[in-house]
Amino acid sequence: MKYLKIFFMLLAAASYAGAEEIKVDFDGKAAIGAGRLDELIGDAEVVAGEPAAKPVYKISDRGWHQRKVCKTVELDSRDGAAINRRTPVEGAFMWQECRDVSGMVNGQYVTWSECENRTQWYTADIDLVIHKRELRQFDKERIEVCFDFQSQKGSFVLRQTPFEYTYRDKNGGWQYSIELFPGQRKPQKPEASLADLAQFSYDDVREEFTMTVRNQFTGDYDLGKVHIGVELVQDKMFDSSKGTRFFEFPLNWLRQDFKMTFKLADFASGKDEAEFRAKADKYYVKWGFKVKKAGFTEDYIEKGKSGTVSVIK
Repeated sequence: MKYLKIFFMLLAAASYAGAEEIKVDFDGKAAIGAGRLDELIGDAEVVAGEPAAKPVYKISDRGWHQRKVCKTVELDSRDGAAINRRTPVEGAFMWQECRDVSGMVNGQYVTWSECENRTQWYTADIDLVIHKRELRQFDKERIEVCFDFQSQKGSFVLRQTPFEYTYRDKNGGWQYSIELFPGQRKPQKPEASLADLAQFSYDDVREEFTMTVRNQFTGDYDLGKVHIGVELVQDKMFDSSKGTRFFEFPLNWLRQDFKMTFKLADFASGKDEAEFRAKADKYYVKWGFKVKKAGFTEDYIEKGKSGTVSVIK
């Protein structure tokens, strides 16, 4: 039996010597040539009277794990006036490679598939060039750059910027370049951190409230004005608003804090102050601000509410 087994192995080798080489359909390209005898037979036991099975490789589930890959480039005034930055992105092409093998299992001659997952990594470089422009202290830019690995083409989106841009871009194999030319500034919404509540109190002798707001505006806002809105609210089971007043202050190099004083009567809406004094116990303010200055929007920035203060009856 041992000699018979060797005979059939040699016979199988001779028959494959003149056979056509194995081909794999991988995007229409030939991939695998004729293999060695041990590769052709594999690990299966060859039995007299049973021919060795020739493995046939099959490719399936081909495709990009993530066809379009994006990254966000974030910039501020610390990055300088001009930018020349390369951002690499990676894509993974994946497929499953299977072959049929045969052998004896529990006395039966059977055929089954052995499969392996394959991954090929690719890298694309995205070059971003921004010509000279001046970012202010609170200015930020967010530019999303992307590369489509299937089409080998890049793209970008301006997610946040204070400038109007024109651009020029170019695709070339595994490289994509973007060149941005800054134009005029777009009106920007003021940063909420430019003004913070420093104090809110009540003086029983003068019978007036005092509210102080820290001035953290930069020189970009000089010669403009800030309008601070103050809503006085009675703190009780169902809060009751007494109305809203606006206070205007100049913005200049002195950087003085903004101080406001007001009385209950300023918010009484025509009602008798004694009526409020008889019922009121605690108050707080809800406040915010907006800026009047060229180059900035007049969005009202909500700053929340203060702690409560007690008004003696």
